[in-house]
Amino acid sequence: MLGLEDGQTPLAQKYKQFNNVEFINADITETALENESVDMVVSFMVLHNLSIDKVKATLKETFRILKCGGKAVFLTMHSEARSEE
Repeated sequence: MLGLEDGQTPLAQKYKQFNNVEFINADITETALENESVDMVVSFMVLHNLSIDKVKATLKETFRILKCGGKAVFLTMHSEARSEE
């Protein structure tokens, strides 16, 4: 299992008890992972904090790194419609 950190949240320290998780420091829109290299992407409470452009870039990156037949799960809060940022 691979965890993604943005450099601002020290997840590796917080979740160090999970020895089957490797954390990498990367931008959610440019992970540097290989094309079609992961089986699943799970994102909790992230997208609603991003601008519309960053959400689009995140989804593009997600589908780039997903293997054929892979799954993506996004849990987010409902927010009022926002203007382009």
